[in-house]
Amino acid sequence: MPGKLKPAAIFLLAAIAFMFSVQEAVSAEKPVRKKKGPELLTVVVSSRQDLTRVYFNLSARAAYEIGPAEDGTLKLNLLGAALSPGLAVPIKVNDGRIDSIEVTRLKGSVAVSIGKGSDLVHEVSLEENGTHILQVTVRERPRPAEKFKEVAKDGPPGPRLPRLGGYLKNETASRLSGHGLSKVRNIAQFEASGSLSTNISYKASARAYYDAVFDLTDNYPELVRQDQESEAVLRDFYMDFSLGDWDLRAGRQGIVWGEAIGLFFADIVNAKDLREFVLPEFEYIRKPQWAADLEYTRGNFHLELVWIPVPEFHDFGLPGSEFPQAFPIPQGTAALFNGVDEPSAGLSNSETGARVSYLADGWDLSVFHFYTWDKFPTNFRTVAAPGLYVFSPEHKRINITGATFAKEYGGAVLKGELVYYHGKRFSVLDETDLDGVVEKDYLDYLLGVDYTFFDRYDFNFQFMQRVIFAFDDNIFREERVRSSASVWFKTGFLDDRLEPELTIISSIEELDMLLRAKLNYKFAESWQARIGLDIFDGPLEGLFGQYRDRDRVYAEVRYDF
Repeated sequence: MPGKLKPAAIFLLAAIAFMFSVQEAVSAEKPVRKKKGPELLTVVVSSRQDLTRVYFNLSARAAYEIGPAEDGTLKLNLLGAALSPGLAVPIKVNDGRIDSIEVTRLKGSVAVSIGKGSDLVHEVSLEENGTHILQVTVRERPRPAEKFKEVAKDGPPGPRLPRLGGYLKNETASRLSGHGLSKVRNIAQFEASGSLSTNISYKASARAYYDAVFDLTDNYPELVRQDQESEAVLRDFYMDFSLGDWDLRAGRQGIVWGEAIGLFFADIVNAKDLREFVLPEFEYIRKPQWAADLEYTRGNFHLELVWIPVPEFHDFGLPGSEFPQAFPIPQGTAALFNGVDEPSAGLSNSETGARVSYLADGWDLSVFHFYTWDKFPTNFRTVAAPGLYVFSPEHKRINITGATFAKEYGGAVLKGELVYYHGKRFSVLDETDLDGVVEKDYLDYLLGVDYTFFDRYDFNFQFMQRVIFAFDDNIFREERVRSSASVWFKTGFLDDRLEPELTIISSIEELDMLLRAKLNYKFAESWQARIGLDIFDGPLEGLFGQYRDRDRVYAEVRYDF
């Protein structure tokens, strides 16, 4: 089985390369048609955790007009433009911010309607450095009304009553191995948001859950029950301030810098809840933190400065839980653990970061640096006696530098994330090492492509690699170079009320795989359900293979109010 993965991966890469080569060849054979005005060639949508961007690719420069937003619908008029005969419309998005995009040919112009949420804001810009891309950005964060030409629906600017909402959800899972139920979690989230003026808004949310699996079964020890049976936490609790080109979000929040599917790369700011590994939605994995996030936007330039006065750290599954954290303990060795040494809140222990982004010739480029505490504890080890280890976990400072890029090309969105860790501490199995830890630099990077086939089938491919410099062969569960790949498919039926989804992530050198199949169903205005299957396979020391007896089926039901 492991030997079959390399040919499969090579075939997949070759197929993607062939697809783009054929597309270029077909494009090159098209006859050049003379037109009196610009032509709208393609419309590409790129959805991120924090915003949605729509790229209107034009053959030449086009003037445009922005109409008032009616019931959340943004109206654009491309003056003197024509439609490409091959452009398929309307375009369904349904990413939580934009519902659909309609393009209509009028006499002497092209009318564009973007159906967006009424509580969202937008920015329109035209990139003219040889590409002629009209870009529309839709995001949650409020911007000055005069900048984005929004029309207030509720009269003159001023305080508004908070918008209340939330959801109720049940998540039930069962192992395929005969272990039985692994989760019967009931979740309630409550949210409130509103504005005090045109330039000041706020949001607050809280989430609580109770997992009945600990009362229905005796599958887990008491320490796991205490850690995972119930929880009530404050999630978002922040205020937004806008002044000209400056925006400040202060309070408890999530800050998203990465867009990888299935795993985390550039998404380094917030600590993660990994007690269910990487299986929950990122909304649940990412832990909001107290922070000040200051942003400056001017044209195609964007600057972001982050200050986190209260550091937080990853949560891990305890021994005996469904997804326990692995420790460097050889077979036949006993271990004792001291409590984790975490830094206290204070100015000297603050975390700071900066990110600079620029849009040039259709390239969305950014570089960043984050001075932080390692969210993973360093497991310092002493050998107390033959066959007895004592671990003293401690969080250490670390510097993280990285870059991201995205570029639309021929209907596909090419993207990448590169993250360099300075001075990461790895555990080693060498008993002669005094503290069981070595310090190394390493690079994580990802290259990916998003494409929609036949305007219906969403596809993503990612190639991922970790390179550890000056590698030590005794490092626990790491390799000098570790390569992996992932594919993701999603489509929709019944007006996108029924959405099958498939994700496969695997090592390229050997079979170390996670397969995730989901079927999402929206069966009423406020109701949605999901059934799914998670399969792990690989060696016991593998990233996914360590949980190869945790294969599961699950069902979820959610009601939004």
